[in-house]
Amino acid sequence: MYLELLYIIGYLYYDKNKDNLLLTVHYENTIFMPRKSTKTKFKLKQILLHTYSFLIFTIMSWSIVYSLYRAIKNNDPLYFFRNIFQVLFSIQYILVKRYYSYDHFHHKLSNNQSLYKRFNYISILIIFVSLSMALSSIYFIESKYIFIYTEIYNDCKSIFVILLLVTCKFYSYMTFLTNINIFISIMLYHRHEISEYSKKIEEAVNNCLDILNFTDNIANEYGHMKYNYMKTVKKLEALFGSLHIFGFIGVYSYLKTYQNNISLDVFEYIHIGVFLLSSLIYILSVNKVKDCVEEISAIIHSPAFIRLYYRSHNDYIGMQYTDNIEPMSISSSFNANMDYNKTMYNNLINLNEMIKWNILYDLTSKQWELFKVLGIDISDSVIIQKIVFFAGMIFAAQEAFGLLSI
Repeated sequence: MYLELLYIIGYLYYDKNKDNLLLTVHYENTIFMPRKSTKTKFKLKQILLHTYSFLIFTIMSWSIVYSLYRAIKNNDPLYFFRNIFQVLFSIQYILVKRYYSYDHFHHKLSNNQSLYKRFNYISILIIFVSLSMALSSIYFIESKYIFIYTEIYNDCKSIFVILLLVTCKFYSYMTFLTNINIFISIMLYHRHEISEYSKKIEEAVNNCLDILNFTDNIANEYGHMKYNYMKTVKKLEALFGSLHIFGFIGVYSYLKTYQNNISLDVFEYIHIGVFLLSSLIYILSVNKVKDCVEEISAIIHSPAFIRLYYRSHNDYIGMQYTDNIEPMSISSSFNANMDYNKTMYNNLINLNEMIKWNILYDLTSKQWELFKVLGIDISDSVIIQKIVFFAGMIFAAQEAFGLLSI
């Protein structure tokens, strides 16, 4: 199901290694379409798909050019900024289409059955919601008001305007909601991976297992998970950042429009709600991953883990040194030499294990890659609360100043 949905909005994944076009993904196996046709026909199919994507982008973004033209013509910048959410939808379409062309998302989804099922169920819901909102726009353009479209429709009364409105709303909301679903799915993948490994370490500590040799594996696997998450942040940071940059600009534009005693249409109110809800979902998804990372750090830095580590270390020293001593006649000079060798041997092992421990401790103490907007970490809900608070204070101050000036 999910690939059919992504084909609808023009997202295409092409496996360059297999030189096949990905058709669908099952729970265990990825199914590819063998290239039965000639190379020319296959490239033609790609050209058609990319042309279709360009058509979708044109439908979504034409109003951006129109609003910019009207803003310049009427010397009214607010006219353009009222349409800023359409800029957001169009930019996110390009960003995620490019992201999906790589195997990052495909690899994670195809290897997780529960994640695959969840994505399918939400995909069905996305189609229903997007189609419902698109069809409802027919009612609002004729009986109510929709920014840009109503004034054009009133001038020409053309069915083409209604079709353009419906298709634009459908593709815009389906793209935006699908991007949210993709982001959540990737975060759930990392959360599940980290959580399962955290349980594995906790089980080893609770069962008092010999974790000395396990320490190297912890450092390697923890470092691997951290590196994979860093790659995810790099690939999705533009999606995360564009949502908040254009979202805050859009909400501020709507507040200024309201302040100028200009009515907002129903979809502009929906945009405010969708932005706030999606921002909350993005941040909560990131914070859930962060919580799982902190669980692993808490276990490794706990007294129980450290005590078990050094107990295993002391047993390891005694075992290793005993195994390396050959039976021979014991004399006082040999005993003295053996004590000296044992001390040196213990010091070398102590130094080696100390280095290992410092590497592990340092690795699990450092913060993982953060999602940032203009260099600022806004994945913390406290920061979002402060931004909303100060924005509300500024808006309230402007309202108060306006009342006093009357």
